[in-house]
Amino acid sequence: MTAGSDPADARSDPDRVSRVAQDAALPETIELAFEPLEEGRYPNYLRAWSSIPGGPEAMADLCATFLYGGSLDAEKKMAMGLAIALEEKSDYTAAHMSRLLGATASGRKLMRAVHDDEVLSDLSRRERLAIRYARSLTYEVSGFGDERFRELRSWFQEPEIIELTMVASFFSYFNRTVEPLNLPIEQWATYPAEKRFLPDRTSRRPEARVALLSDDEIRLLADRVQEDAPTSPMTGEQIANSMRAMSRVPDMRVAWMELFAVWRDRSVIGEAMQHYISNEVSYFNDCHYCKTHQVQKLFNTGVSIDHIARAVDNPESLPDAERLAVSVAREITRDPTAMTDARYAELTELFGELGAFEVLQVIARFNFMNRFTSGLGLPAEAMPEETLRRVEAARQSN
Repeated sequence: MTAGSDPADARSDPDRVSRVAQDAALPETIELAFEPLEEGRYPNYLRAWSSIPGGPEAMADLCATFLYGGSLDAEKKMAMGLAIALEEKSDYTAAHMSRLLGATASGRKLMRAVHDDEVLSDLSRRERLAIRYARSLTYEVSGFGDERFRELRSWFQEPEIIELTMVASFFSYFNRTVEPLNLPIEQWATYPAEKRFLPDRTSRRPEARVALLSDDEIRLLADRVQEDAPTSPMTGEQIANSMRAMSRVPDMRVAWMELFAVWRDRSVIGEAMQHYISNEVSYFNDCHYCKTHQVQKLFNTGVSIDHIARAVDNPESLPDAERLAVSVAREITRDPTAMTDARYAELTELFGELGAFEVLQVIARFNFMNRFTSGLGLPAEAMPEETLRRVEAARQSN
C-alpha cells in the first residue's frame, strides 16, 4: 500500500519486516484503542509497547482519548490524521485512519476530501480549516501564519484550537512511532470498518469552555504536576506554559502524560541522553519554546554551556552514543520513514532493543511538543530563556 492509495484496495506488504515482535501478548484488560479490540484484531502499534509494563494500556488509552475524547468530532480528527499520514508518507497510519473513515458516508466524504481539493472545498469551513491546519503543522512546527491563525480563531473556540493542535501533534508523534519500527499493516486494517464506533461519552470529564479551570481540573493539574515533576513545587511561576495550555483539554493531557509516566524509573538511555535527543529535535524544528527547556535541562544535568553549544553546532564532536542518537533524531524528524535496517542495527547494538525504542520515543515525543508549543505560539518562561541566551552567545563566540 502507498499512502495515497485507496484503502479498499490496500493490502499489507508481506515483505515488510517489523522491528518488534509480532506475537507479543497484549493485556486482556485493553478494550479500546483507535477502535475496540476484538479477537484476531490486535494492532501492532500496541504490540510495540509490550516490553514495557503498562505500555500497551497507556498507548491504547492515548489513541482512544485523542480520537474520542476532547470535544471535537472523531471523524474530523481521523481526517486530520489521514492528511498528516499522507504528507509524512506513513502508510500504516493512513491505513488505520482510512479504515475508520470508511465506516460511514460522512467519513468517506472526509477521506475523499483529504485526497481531492475539489471535494475539500465542499466541506464546512470548520472541516476545511481543521484539515489545512493539520497539514500546515507537518510543513512547519509553527503551523498557520498569523493571518490564517486569526481565521482559525474565528471558527473555533480557544480550547478547540488547543485540541486541534494536540491532535495534529499526536499524529506526527504516532507516525514517528510506527514508521521507524517498520510496523506492517495488519490484514484486517486494510478494509473499511464494519460500522462507526460510538463511545459512551457520558462518563467523559467535561472540557473547560471558559478561561478559568474548574476546581476538579485544578486538583487534577496539581496531582499530575506533582507526579510529572516532583522536585518542582506547585506554584504559579513554576507551571510550564505547555501544561497550562494542555490543561484546557484535561482528558487528552492526562492520557499524554500517562504514556510517558511508564518510563519513570525504567529509562535505559538516561536523562542526559534524553535531553541531547530532545534538544536536537527542537533545534532541527527551530522550536524556540522547546529549545529553551531542553538547554535548561541539559544544563541542569551538569552539561556546560560551551558543551551544549558545541553539541548544537558540531554534533560529530559528541561521544559515539550521543552522536548516533542525535543523528537518528535529525533523520526521523525530517522523515518518519527514513529508518534503515543498518541504522536500526546500530541503535540496538549501542542501546539494546529497549534503549533503541526509548530513543525513538524521545524523538517522536518532541516532534509532538515542538508542534504543540510552536503551533500555539507559547512564550518561554524566564529562567530557561536566559539559559538559551547564554548558549546562543557561546555559539557565536565559538
